[in-house]
Amino acid sequence: MSLCLSACAALSTKPIERETIGNENSADVSKRVLRTTDKIINAFDSFLQENRIAKGAIAVSYEGKLVASAGRNRKSTDPARVASLSKAITAVCTMKALENSTYSVKTTLREVIPDELSSFNGSDAFGSITIQKLLNHTSGIRSDHLSRQGPSITRYAQEQKDWQLGNILKHKPSSRDGMTIRYSNANYLILGVVIEKLSNSDYETYCNNEVLAPLGIASAKLSPRWRILSSYGGWEISAVDYLRFVDEYFTNDWKSTFPAARDFHSALQRSNRYGLGVWMRKTFKGMRFWHGGTLRWKSKWENASFGSFFTANENGFSVSVNFSKDTWDGRYEKLTQALNVALSSY
Repeated sequence: MSLCLSACAALSTKPIERETIGNENSADVSKRVLRTTDKIINAFDSFLQENRIAKGAIAVSYEGKLVASAGRNRKSTDPARVASLSKAITAVCTMKALENSTYSVKTTLREVIPDELSSFNGSDAFGSITIQKLLNHTSGIRSDHLSRQGPSITRYAQEQKDWQLGNILKHKPSSRDGMTIRYSNANYLILGVVIEKLSNSDYETYCNNEVLAPLGIASAKLSPRWRILSSYGGWEISAVDYLRFVDEYFTNDWKSTFPAARDFHSALQRSNRYGLGVWMRKTFKGMRFWHGGTLRWKSKWENASFGSFFTANENGFSVSVNFSKDTWDGRYEKLTQALNVALSSY
């Protein structure tokens, strides 16, 4: 144990390495943008060092263009597990699938996956839940289905969506008022099932073909070791590619990007609302989107610890980071605060 800790500490002291930087003489990247970018990267570098995190990568863009990227023992172009940042991919895929169907965000599960519900006797309790309620975590589902079933999981490399769905449907929703946010991975596992039903394709293939590949993202995939996290936490994608995805879909013009979300805008009546796989806030300057993801898992079958975060700021900056150690004990919040301070300096 002491050898591992010593090795990790040694790795964590290595300076973060810049990979791409905007040209200060370029008319497209101002010195002001570069100064803010430096602050952002330095904030992430401090986070890695203070928490002795051996691997991490960051990518920064301004107005949709990559300004800088950097990494410690990991390149910003290396695919990395991003945990709950996968939810944004699932949300966009859901909207794409709806646009190519006769359904909408108001469609109920009873309408779109009746056979799956009846197979697990879930028609009565879950049938009236709409796709929108799954997207913004207002379905009332509170199931911690994966952690509850932890001792019985041995096939982490398989999605096992049917098995997971069966576990979810054993526990009735606590509330279906459509207003109360109860964050649950189960909502996004079900959305993965919905996508497959609407598209007549497997989840991973559909998302790659319809959302990621058109952006030039070719290396993203469900984690070979953690496919069980599926549509709520299973993606591996690089910091640069995730930023490319963010800059395409999470902008101040997001409403026109998602025609199928025309009935979804009411979710923004309050500050810090959840929707489309991200937290979102409407400010006087525009829209801000963000999400974090971490996983810490230990069993006799599989161990893992990793994290990620992204933000698309209303001032034009977007940031994507990933790192090789979960930090849920308050230090994670310090990362987001430090990045926000750097972003606000522009």
